[in-house]
Amino acid sequence: MKNEISRALVIKMDIENEITRIIDETIKIIDFIDNISTPIVEEESLPTIKSLLDIREKNIHQLFKSYSAEELTLFSNQLNRLNNLDKQLINVAAQAKEIMAKQILKQKNNSKATNAYTNNT
Repeated sequence: MKNEISRALVIKMDIENEITRIIDETIKIIDFIDNISTPIVEEESLPTIKSLLDIREKNIHQLFKSYSAEELTLFSNQLNRLNNLDKQLINVAAQAKEIMAKQILKQKNNSKATNAYTNNT
């Protein structure tokens, strides 16, 4: 009986630690995207973002693979927070994607203008 209680406490602590780690990773990604140093989303930042997202995704899969729905229901508040952070992450990523698309269009237009100018001179 005592071993069962100890095991349950260890599992509970492990789940809580894993969820907290995923929440922290999500916040780190959101902050990273939000704090890119220039108004231009730099291509150099994309591998870092991808790496952070890959680690986060692996940890989320591991969490749901390792624990049952019953075990995870004890952490509904933390999982709801993670869900809200997911929505925030999706919004931040969509904004960054929009900025990048505008940058690409602007660069193409600048290139066209430069080419038109150099071809007319």
